[in-house]
Amino acid sequence: ATPGQIQQIQQMGIDAYIKAQLQPQTISYPVDLNERLKPLNTIVWQPGDVIQADKQVKEEMKRLGSDPKTRAKSQQNFYRKIAQQARRGRLLRAFASPRQLEEVMVDFWYNHFNVFLGKSALTRQFFSSYEQHAIRPYALGKFRQLLGATAKHPAMLVYLDNWRNTAPGSPGAKGQFQGLNENYAREL
Repeated sequence: ATPGQIQQIQQMGIDAYIKAQLQPQTISYPVDLNERLKPLNTIVWQPGDVIQADKQVKEEMKRLGSDPKTRAKSQQNFYRKIAQQARRGRLLRAFASPRQLEEVMVDFWYNHFNVFLGKSALTRQFFSSYEQHAIRPYALGKFRQLLGATAKHPAMLVYLDNWRNTAPGSPGAKGQFQGLNENYAREL
């Protein structure tokens, strides 16, 4: 509970409070929370935005004539920024959002459909987008939509190696890419 929350519930009535929590889009964030979230620009990026920003980082390093070690460090800093902003945004919302049911459900579903940040550079690249676009919009919605969003998001595809799926016998089926990966099916 946050300061003033009990009084708010008493004023609204418990039924109205619960109804509002079930429709989080009807509850505005406080101005101070919006101000604290505003600098966290990467938390709203779609997967395509992440890819484009990553490409720009790489191109800038090449343009500057950076050596491979400097380029790799720049890339790591880019991924670190995404992860730090995602964590900060999540904590800020968890502590300051009046949409507490939404935050609890985002945490629940994120843990259920977890992607491990340390799996690969690609997982780190899509870390923030995954919560924002595959979990958060569906946290209080229909399970089938949440399932579809998590299954198709690049973070999950990379985390469970489903991006490696190929049709058996297809021209791209070489080496370790020889068929369907069943990791996501096992997770379900």
